[in-house]
Amino acid sequence: MDKSLQIVFRDMEHSEALDRAIRDRAAKLERFNAHITACRVVVEIPHCAAHAGKKPLAVVVEVEVPNRSMIVAKFEEDRHDMKGSQTVVVNRAFDAVQRQLEEIADIRQGHVKKHEAGLEGGTELFPT
Repeated sequence: MDKSLQIVFRDMEHSEALDRAIRDRAAKLERFNAHITACRVVVEIPHCAAHAGKKPLAVVVEVEVPNRSMIVAKFEEDRHDMKGSQTVVVNRAFDAVQRQLEEIADIRQGHVKKHEAGLEGGTELFPT
């Protein structure tokens, strides 16, 4: 990565476990694309009603790759639905980014089938 990883905790206290999980997953992203220029992760508790029990946890991952629009993945889950740890939300957001990076790599390596130029349109229903 050209720029250092940015991790932001919004509307919640810093969590060492989440920070460590994010750093581990961000380091693994470079296996799928060695040209990542930046990665930013926001962990937050979205605004919700005050009477709600445990508030949901959301993770947004933004990755910049040259010659592509920014890759963004967001995953949100209620805390009472999570079985085990909060790292589930982190993993699911990074899994989405990983899939997008794999698609970019497949396109770059030519593994995606390209259609012939003349066959892009539909069929003509009423020929003249």
